[in-house]
Amino acid sequence: MAEAIPHLQRAAQLSPENPGVLVNLCLALSLAGRAQEAIPEAQKAVALTNGQDPLLLDMLGRLYAQSGRLAEAI
Repeated sequence: MAEAIPHLQRAAQLSPENPGVLVNLCLALSLAGRAQEAIPEAQKAVALTNGQDPLLLDMLGRLYAQSGRLAEAI
């Protein structure tokens, strides 16, 4: 999955308003052990959906937890 990260980063640059691209980037970063880097991208995705997508909120919480930010994960 790590080899996909540069491609997903480029896709996020080309389509910054596409939460689906951001979700895939977050997933790739998380699986590569880079959850801290994924948090800002997940926050963007949540903002793009006005905080109305429970799956994105769950992903953001999990990224916070993986990064040791447990108070924010809850």
